[in-house]
Amino acid sequence: MKLPRMSVRNLMAAVLAFAAAWWAVETASRRESYRRKATFHARRARQLQSFRDGWVEAIDLADRLLKTDRHRRDPGEVERLDQWIKNILDRERCADVDYEVVGDVDRPDPAGRDEDFRMVMEFSGRNISHLKPLLDYHGMLGEKYERARNRPWLKVPPDPPLPSTPDYQ
Repeated sequence: MKLPRMSVRNLMAAVLAFAAAWWAVETASRRESYRRKATFHARRARQLQSFRDGWVEAIDLADRLLKTDRHRRDPGEVERLDQWIKNILDRERCADVDYEVVGDVDRPDPAGRDEDFRMVMEFSGRNISHLKPLLDYHGMLGEKYERARNRPWLKVPPDPPLPSTPDYQ
């Protein structure tokens, strides 16, 4: 069997085939990388939205309990707020975020519960305001990387710095 002659035309065709294969592999790699980043930021935005929704619910519940006479409070709602406080403190401890403690949820004194409810409202309100920039940041990056995943041949600008909030510095 006779080998093809080495000519400039044949060499150019070989380089073209190699470059096309290289581009396909590189594009697939970028697409996968952008998919992972888009998934991470979308998941983080959903997680932050879930935290925010929990804090809004806690504020509503604490506000409702504060407006209700102590003797007419629904024990189920008080227990639900106590459970929420315990869960959020456990979640924040697991996330290695240093939040101040919201009070003693095992306090037997019913008159002291009002102070706990006020602390929940203050704590939750503070965290809701701190979450907004982070929620926007991760939402924006999730959309950016989703667009980049669909067009991996385009250049992607660098990520903006993480917004600084008192709890996430």
